[in-house]
Amino acid sequence: PVEPTDPGGRDGRDQIEGGYDLLSLERLVRDTHAQPDSWRQRSDLCHAYYDGKQLTEQQQLNAKSEGLEPRSTNLIQRVVNSVLGYEAKTRADVRIEADDDEVADIVDVYNDAMKEAQREAMVDMAVSQAYAGQVKGGVDWVEVSRDQDPLNYPYLVREVHRSEIYWDWRAKDFMLRDARWMVRM
Repeated sequence: PVEPTDPGGRDGRDQIEGGYDLLSLERLVRDTHAQPDSWRQRSDLCHAYYDGKQLTEQQQLNAKSEGLEPRSTNLIQRVVNSVLGYEAKTRADVRIEADDDEVADIVDVYNDAMKEAQREAMVDMAVSQAYAGQVKGGVDWVEVSRDQDPLNYPYLVREVHRSEIYWDWRAKDFMLRDARWMVRM
C-alpha cells in the first residue's frame, strides 16, 4: 500500500479523512512509466535465441545476398532443455507433516486435498512453464485464481507471460513483498 504524501491536503480528491492526494497518485503513475524496458528487450532476445531465431534480419539479408542459406547453430537450447529436464525429473509433490501424532489424521486429509488441488488445477504444468520462462529469459509468473465455471475445479493455476506484469523497481525483496505496487496489463 502506498501512503499519500499529503493526506487530506489541498490536492486531495478523496473525501474521506486522510484521503489520497493527486500528487501522490501522479508520482505512482510516473513510476509505472519509468520502468526500464531494456530488460524486456533482453528477455525477448534470450527467448528468441532459445527458439533458434539467432540471426537478425540484416544478417539473414546479407547471407541471402551472398547466395548462402542463413543458418545458425543453437547451442543454448540444449543447455536450457537439460535444466528443464532436471527440474521435471526432481519435481516433488507438496507434503504436509505434523509435529506430533495427535493431528496425524488431519494432516492426512490436508495432504489428500493438496494432492487433489495440485492434480486438478494442473499446478505442475503452470509452475514448469513459468520455470522455463525464468530459465530462458530471467523472469516469469504464476497466477492462482478462482475459476468462474462452476463445473470446473474451483481454482485455476496458470503461467502469466513476463510482458504482462509491471512492478515496483524500488522493491528490495526478491519476492516483491515490499513492493508498493504490481500491475498486470
